[in-house]
Amino acid sequence: MADKRFSRLFRYTVGMETFRAGSVGYFSHLGGLPHDFTQDRPAHIKWVEEEGLFRIEVLLENREAVRDFEETAVPHTVVGRTFSSGVVVTGVVRRSVSHNSARQRVSTATYRATTLMHGLDPGRLTKPGVTEVSVRIPGITNWAGVSALKEGNTTDDDGRNLSYTIEARAPEDVVLKLSKGRQLVLSAHWEATGSDDKRVVFAPVEISCRSKSPRDYYEMREPLLRIQELVGLAYDGMVSAEGGVVNLVAEPPFGRKAELWDSPLMWQRPGIISPRSMTEFPLFSLAHLGDAAGFGRWLRIWNTYGPAVRPLVDRLRVGESSAPVRLMDVAAGIEHWVARHKRNTKWANDGFAPAHALAKHVGHHFSDFVGDAHIWADAFWEMYLDTKHYRSESASSYGGDHAASLLAESGRILLMCAILDRVGNSKHPSRSILTSHRTYPISRRIQELVSSSTPRKRRRRGRS
Repeated sequence: MADKRFSRLFRYTVGMETFRAGSVGYFSHLGGLPHDFTQDRPAHIKWVEEEGLFRIEVLLENREAVRDFEETAVPHTVVGRTFSSGVVVTGVVRRSVSHNSARQRVSTATYRATTLMHGLDPGRLTKPGVTEVSVRIPGITNWAGVSALKEGNTTDDDGRNLSYTIEARAPEDVVLKLSKGRQLVLSAHWEATGSDDKRVVFAPVEISCRSKSPRDYYEMREPLLRIQELVGLAYDGMVSAEGGVVNLVAEPPFGRKAELWDSPLMWQRPGIISPRSMTEFPLFSLAHLGDAAGFGRWLRIWNTYGPAVRPLVDRLRVGESSAPVRLMDVAAGIEHWVARHKRNTKWANDGFAPAHALAKHVGHHFSDFVGDAHIWADAFWEMYLDTKHYRSESASSYGGDHAASLLAESGRILLMCAILDRVGNSKHPSRSILTSHRTYPISRRIQELVSSSTPRKRRRRGRS
């Protein structure tokens, strides 16, 4: 299964397939520019699917080489030349040195890294940093509202097909200004491969971060990770990119663009949920958020209210946790979101627990979703406090971990509705989410839980 998935992900990334089986070359740390190739050592590079990392094993010929590596700080970037082309490997997460003094085996230094740029000459790099990072995400053209393909057909009087046409043309870029001189660009990419009688057209949505001056790669990648998480919320699962390019600063005549593989963007960690379907309607679309302008508001909210956003997106990065932990994370996110709005908004000063205030603020669609917003908020907050303080009253009265799971998921939906309504400057996102067929099963189950719960006398919020 892993081999099939790797082949699918690398299908449209020219040259990357060579690293699946492994490739030999010469590698060394990236110091100053231009790069000094006299320090290169024989090495082997290979993608390790189980780890989601590239592994580089560098040959250390003697004890002096081993000592030099042990005394050198772990580099952030390693560059090399393989039989196919030059590569830049960045995001080194760890390094180990294997010293075999008995001379029966060779000594090696092993690097593990997340990001590989392939198809460039490291010797022609003139400045550190990148000016563009682009990723291609298939399956979301309807969500984003952009496409590079136009299809048509003609029929005869009986309705039988006479011809079929397809036109591939990249649409006009939609550009959004970001901070630090960056731009976020929404477009669509297309390419055709295969023989004359078996063409394959690949036309995914392309999202790019650009800058006129070179900037750190991770600074350019950060908005793309946040947009990927927004797409994951819409499809209720991790949506991986399939290929990308990065624009480096290099001398002519070689092109500056290199093929990109980046694990956080393109590799799905085991245990991370996948979308149930990419062809069904998503929970919301980009149009519900105000089109491309919603990207900018989402990024600002992420940076401003990170503790409230993380309970929504952590499941896409680190996986699901136990029901009590999810409940506490979501409740803490709701508490943070409400507390940050107390000074400037009236709704956040309801006087009762944050869950009551937020449920009332999102409106009647959420009340219809859970059956009764007041009873739901009582049950949610009581179980949160009992879980937080290791009390068992709510767990036993509401149904244990099953109830905690339902309350945590419905609370996550409430928090997502509130945040995305803010992103879209309207109630359209919450209305779409709460009436979606994707959330109907949790709505039905939480209504059963609420209907079996005993209403409690609402009390003003005290110390939690």
